[in-house]
Amino acid sequence: MEDSPLSIAASIAGLLTFVVAIIASIHVRVASLRSGRLELDITYNLVKKNVYDLLEMNRRKPLDLMRSHTRQQGDDTNICRLKELSRDLNSTEIVIHTYCRYAMVLDDDDPRLPVTAFDQADERVVELQKVLRTLQDLGRPDVTLLLAGTEIEAIQMQRSSMERVFNFLGSLVPARAVYFKGHVYVLQRMLTAGASPALIRWHRVREKVLEKVRHRDVLRAQIQSLQASMANS
Repeated sequence: MEDSPLSIAASIAGLLTFVVAIIASIHVRVASLRSGRLELDITYNLVKKNVYDLLEMNRRKPLDLMRSHTRQQGDDTNICRLKELSRDLNSTEIVIHTYCRYAMVLDDDDPRLPVTAFDQADERVVELQKVLRTLQDLGRPDVTLLLAGTEIEAIQMQRSSMERVFNFLGSLVPARAVYFKGHVYVLQRMLTAGASPALIRWHRVREKVLEKVRHRDVLRAQIQSLQASMANS
């Protein structure tokens, strides 16, 4: 029995709907990957300069850094409050920086980066913990700094099982065999539907980091308001 024109049209319409759904899902996936990478970069750049400045000052003039964030004799109420807000802001930015660094380590744009990048990220965390200790008021320990120190100690490189498998496969390939390493990398990206290890790690901590970014913006607004009030008084 031959199919009627109506049933043929329905079959074609169903097939086209299926194709359109596949194309739409691919488009959404690509857009999500692009926005995820952009979001990670923007979040990291929000705090990078300030955190680097803190690290550099802690290396060169830790005593000056401590004095600028802890209570000194003669500080009035507003100055003490400003230093408290600054400690909270800096500790929040340090935590954001740590999350982003751990997500970005071994950047997916270059699958040949050495494993020592993990060690470098760990070394940076140790430096950041030293900054937190420098900012701490020994006479009156700051709870926000203590909590920030505890949180970054708990942040670890979260590697998926698939990532561990491909890292192992990549380690079996000789360092000079860049061509084969590239194929292993392409296969990994295909099996994860285009998501790089960095993006997978980012999406695991994204909500927590964005919550801290909002807290950072509130602290900045409070500092600016307090500074304006002090200038007008």
